Amino acid sequence: MTRSQLRMQTQIPQDELERAFESIAACPACRAALSLESSDRLTCRGCGRIYPRNEGIWRFLLPDDAARHRSFLDAYHQIRQGDGWEHQDNSYYLMLPNVPDDDPHADIWRLRRRTFGILMKHLMIDRQAWALDLGAGNCWLSHHLALAGYRVLALDINVEGQDSLSGGRVYLEKAENGFLRGQASMEHLPVHDGCMTLCVVSAACHYVNVSAVLKSVFDVLRPGGKLIIMDSPVYRDNASGMQMMQKQLARFKSQYGLDEVPVEGTGYLVFDEIVAALNRAGFRTTIHWPERPGALFLRRLLRPTSMHREQARFPLFVGTKPLS
Repeated sequence: MTRSQLRMQTQIPQDELERAFESIAACPACRAALSLESSDRLTCRGCGRIYPRNEGIWRFLLPDDAARHRSFLDAYHQIRQGDGWEHQDNSYYLMLPNVPDDDPHADIWRLRRRTFGILMKHLMIDRQAWALDLGAGNCWLSHHLALAGYRVLALDINVEGQDSLSGGRVYLEKAENGFLRGQASMEHLPVHDGCMTLCVVSAACHYVNVSAVLKSVFDVLRPGGKLIIMDSPVYRDNASGMQMMQKQLARFKSQYGLDEVPVEGTGYLVFDEIVAALNRAGFRTTIHWPERPGALFLRRLLRPTSMHREQARFPLFVGTKPLS
């Protein structure tokens, strides 16, 4: 299916999306069904917890998870703002994953355009299909999945600033295909088991407890559903990843005075380990590489004479939940 064909999918009205969400919403604490008591309030039928919607974002983050992630978010906000990820110009976000050539992160977005192109080739959409965008950030990918025809739930723990779920209002104000936003941990997803067709974790899997997240995602996917992990740095071994992290931490200390960035993951993925973790979780896994033709050959040719650590690669891991 081409990009133009995807965009021709029937648009899903926002009110229809809101009504449909109640049928899949589950308490992230006890997994019981949620009831929509008002347009901005969900109540758990099991434990009675109340989940409000503030400023357009459903608040599903459990108190223990909020406390656990607080130090990470404090450091993350400081780094992202200092590194120039946050913009005040709405048009910048509406163009993503395209950015100007002089953008400080042009190389990263160039790679993301390639991985995004591979992702779009794997979309199998019907008008009832739900997709999760985990670690959604500013919701640029949620926006494109919604345009493609999915019912999209964008989840992240970060809700502060343009570089967060709050920034997703830029896309919603365009009045094209909408999506829903929720603050939630990847380990405690606010949807019923077996209801999602697609889950994408873009540029976020290296921050989390991979085994816990894979189990959570496997449970909420329907049989035949797909998990796509993309845009995380991947190495052949831990030594190369640790070298990268040491260099990053030294920069954070020098620029921002941060002694640590308390992520639950390692800050990178190791190829064999992530494939093994996907298999243990129950997925059938395929790998797709975004490098330009000849790039891998050149990388291998230069490696014996290079004194530098291994460069990260950014494959797409596509895990399919078996039909039975």
